[in-house]
Amino acid sequence: MNPMPFLEEEILIAYFVKNENILYLKKNTFCLHLSREGSVTLTHFLFNEKGAWYEIELIVQYPSAGAFIEAHGISSLKNLNDISAGILMSAYLSGNGMVHANLWNYETEINFKIEKRRTIVFSLPMNFYDEIEKVLSLTDQFRAYLDEREGLLNQIVQEKLNRVPIRPEVLEEIRKLQSAEKLM
Repeated sequence: MNPMPFLEEEILIAYFVKNENILYLKKNTFCLHLSREGSVTLTHFLFNEKGAWYEIELIVQYPSAGAFIEAHGISSLKNLNDISAGILMSAYLSGNGMVHANLWNYETEINFKIEKRRTIVFSLPMNFYDEIEKVLSLTDQFRAYLDEREGLLNQIVQEKLNRVPIRPEVLEEIRKLQSAEKLM
């Protein structure tokens, strides 16, 4: 039996345009977004609890609608609901995705990316960088990372807002946290 042919890229793009370039799938746990440049971003919401100071999302980007269609074997619009969190997590674990945390209290974000069997944590707006010598892949691990560092993140944001360089003792605390992570 021949496999089903892939959905034509133009059909998916037309469907995006009809829905204002954004699609919510599986009871709003997945979101597809088509950029003006034609790239597709697929987001899976991992943690979004009312009252929490952050939300966590798993994000995978594709250079085009065609690349997205091929990566997920989409043969019809109905197949969009067949996308699984496991496929996205596999992309993240292989270094092709990112976990993104919106930090509501601080109006900024932090990103987690896998590189050479370790987790890189960074935030360009906060000028923050950390390396963890293990792979973070569970929602509870991302939450624990953020919860353990809330005070530190608050200090960094406050100092950035005040345009004051990060104090040496804050930098020292960052180094201690990084050393403790390496020992684990």
